[in-house]
Order: sequence, then C-alpha cells, then structure tokens
Amino acid sequence: MEMQLDNVTGNHRIAVTIREFSRMVGLSEPSIRGYLMRDPSKLPPTFRVGIRILFRIDDIERWLKNSPIETPRSTRGPGRPRKKAKQG
Repeated sequence: MEMQLDNVTGNHRIAVTIREFSRMVGLSEPSIRGYLMRDPSKLPPTFRVGIRILFRIDDIERWLKNSPIETPRSTRGPGRPRKKAKQG
C-alpha cells in the first residue's frame, strides 16, 4: 500500500482515522474500538491528536505484512450441541 493522496488538498497523508482504517482492512469501527480497549496488540500502533485516534500508514503496511487478519468466527469453538428431536 502506498502513501495515500488527500483528495481535497493533494497532500500526502501519513496517518488515517479509525473510520478510514476500518475501510482499509474490512473490520467494523466498533470492532476496532473494541480491540483498542481489550487487546490493542491485535492492531497496529496508534497515536492521538487531541481526541482522535490515528494509525500511521507505514505501521498499517507493516502490520498487514506480518500478521494475518483473523475474523472472530475463526477463533471460536464449535458451540453447544443441538437439542435432539423428540421421537414418537
């Protein structure tokens, strides 16, 4: 992934917001916020500007190369057994 060009000003961007990051990697914004609260090691490093949480594009590229994205379903177990139907 190359450095993104800002459509409005034409400047090269070095960081993206949670919303932009979610679109890049295919995770929902609430999922990303949940990972940031519970287990930030599953995401690239972040930094703050005021109240905004940002991801550096270089860190995202490195993270994508080094760690596959797991969906929550891929880490779940088989679940509880089904109820058996009544015969009779």
